[in-house]
Amino acid sequence: MSENYRSREERRQVKKKKQPAAKIQKPKGKTSFFRKFLITCLLLGIVGLVAGVATFFVMIKDAPKLEKAKLVNPLSSKIYDKNGDLVYEYGKEKRTNVTYDQIPKLVENAFLATEDARFYEHSGVDFKGTARAVLVSLKGDYGSQGGSTITQQVIKNYFLS
Repeated sequence: MSENYRSREERRQVKKKKQPAAKIQKPKGKTSFFRKFLITCLLLGIVGLVAGVATFFVMIKDAPKLEKAKLVNPLSSKIYDKNGDLVYEYGKEKRTNVTYDQIPKLVENAFLATEDARFYEHSGVDFKGTARAVLVSLKGDYGSQGGSTITQQVIKNYFLS
């Protein structure tokens, strides 16, 4: 206590030099848990993405080749009498082939509006629509939202039906 200092500032500097440097502690608690949780989610997401891509390529190599002959809708059978008059049309659905030019633009627009509003904005798979359908299904409203595009429906009808 016999130390004589010229000023308070000098005393503080000497005292500061004598004290050992304080260790910087890492933050614990919520920040540490949140960081671990975020890293875990990120790693699981990357693993899931890699697994999904690998599964896609494994499945696509065994997929059947697309044949134009399989893309023809079966017509209903027509029964005619001896004079050539139509007597009966038989089949699950009454179908008649028409060319694309015979379909009115209004019918095309109505079909696209109800089945796939973003038809011209994607290349066959609408990730936005699929994600929306998944979220709605997770909320418990199963089947109220369709996530498949016209392209996906055509493929499903011809290869899985």
